[in-house]
Amino acid sequence: MQTMVGAVPGAALNKSLLDYSLHSTYGPEVMTGGKMMVGSGVNTGAIPHLIKMMGDVAQGDPERLKSLMLALANRKPGEI
Repeated sequence: MQTMVGAVPGAALNKSLLDYSLHSTYGPEVMTGGKMMVGSGVNTGAIPHLIKMMGDVAQGDPERLKSLMLALANRKPGEI
């Protein structure tokens, strides 16, 4: 993440996503989704909140979380 968004924001995002993945039923899906969102231009400050919301919607199902994160990452700019 640090390479994609810079040292300080990348470290903060990495820590936030790692904390969520450790304290939820999700694992590496969280980091993968975060990278997808950064790559598609989602504001790095919003990513942890968005992933937590999608995790709530997915209700513990990692496949559903992946689908939600992919849908968000594939949106057209300006849709959110």
